[in-house]
Amino acid sequence: MALISGCGTSSEGSGEPQNGPTSVPVAPSSTPAPTSAESVVDEVVSVDADAYALGYGKHAFRLASGTGGCWFNPNGSTPGPHMLCNLRLSDKTPIIDPTTGVREPANSVAIESGRVRKAVNVAGGGTAGPVLPAGAALAIDGLECTVAASGDALACHGPGGSFLYDGTTGEVEITESPSAEPEAVGASPRPAGVGEQCGTVGGRAPRPVVVLAGEVDCTVALDVADRYVNDPSVVAQGQGRYATIDGWMCMWPYVPGRSHAESYLQCDDDPVNPRSSFRIGD
Repeated sequence: MALISGCGTSSEGSGEPQNGPTSVPVAPSSTPAPTSAESVVDEVVSVDADAYALGYGKHAFRLASGTGGCWFNPNGSTPGPHMLCNLRLSDKTPIIDPTTGVREPANSVAIESGRVRKAVNVAGGGTAGPVLPAGAALAIDGLECTVAASGDALACHGPGGSFLYDGTTGEVEITESPSAEPEAVGASPRPAGVGEQCGTVGGRAPRPVVVLAGEVDCTVALDVADRYVNDPSVVAQGQGRYATIDGWMCMWPYVPGRSHAESYLQCDDDPVNPRSSFRIGD
């Protein structure tokens, strides 16, 4: 069995303490790479999964370049093999993460049992675990990641699909598995009712978006709330900060029993006789 060095007392370029052994036993991989082998590494070798175990069924690794890292089965409550890779992605277009409801540019890629998708990871911890050496592959429960021989590219695959990440450009190419269940065309999410939280907006100081009256499409509510709070092109008028966004009248009202400074923001579907409304903040 060959040895691949590259896991010393500190990771090259990351400045973080090394959490793993100084060398990792490797053997030829029997699992195919998620993309063409030539695009990742000429000869793939497999590392010992135990060297990357964190306990409770979780495994993790990080790239020596410091541009990312992956967790295998990070959430024990999620059924089936799944993984989350924190990556420095170049695309800064905001997305709404279906798990957290946070609307921000994606900073990770998730492979789940039925799909692969960009995600917003707010928990951190994406660069935990030992360095996975260049040219090596780590396989856990049907999930596998391979680091390119150059060390600046990463390919991962699982039941839901695969992705290829270029650490030099920050670009990621996602490929759905043929067996993954497609989303229904024209399907719309279930409207949220009174008291239900759609998610949060506001970046690093998140504000909850919660239905106050009627039923609200959370995708619409989060988009309107994010634009009202963060979009400089939306001009709010007067002390009440009135602004109309896609037919919603948003404002800063006086909440009964609170001072104005302690009141949340609110958006109504009609400025006179609202049937649906939601608040932004507590």
